Amino acid sequence: MSVDSMQVYRGMDIGTAKPGAAIRDRISYEMIDMTDPDTDFTVSEFQSKGRAVLETIRDRGAVALIAGGSGLHFRSLIDPLTFEPTDPDLKGDLESVEAADLVSQLIAVDPEAGDVVDLQNPRRVLRAVEVHRLTGEDPKLSRFG
Repeated sequence: MSVDSMQVYRGMDIGTAKPGAAIRDRISYEMIDMTDPDTDFTVSEFQSKGRAVLETIRDRGAVALIAGGSGLHFRSLIDPLTFEPTDPDLKGDLESVEAADLVSQLIAVDPEAGDVVDLQNPRRVLRAVEVHRLTGEDPKLSRFG
């Protein structure tokens, strides 16, 4: 089973170390060519689909070999990681807000948020605001990414 987060995308054969057709004819690979590159595929979705694949392999009495990919994607399969919710509509709304305004919103709900969120990274700030709006949770207590 491959855990390379880029190999899930169809048409991204160059630069992803995706095995060629000849190899895939001899060896069963999972989690390859699952979605189009213009589709978001979160680590949470990867975890859900990957764990289902691992369960199916185990139910067949076979052994999975997990190879490649990022540490986070690998850990999402084998460690008890949980991920905060996301909402594409809310994220879209937040993407139209200036980065400085998002930082102000985040600091307003938690003046110490900068201790755990890189306030210079607009993507992380946006995610922290999104998670706070969805959960009401103190940003210091959440994981963002």
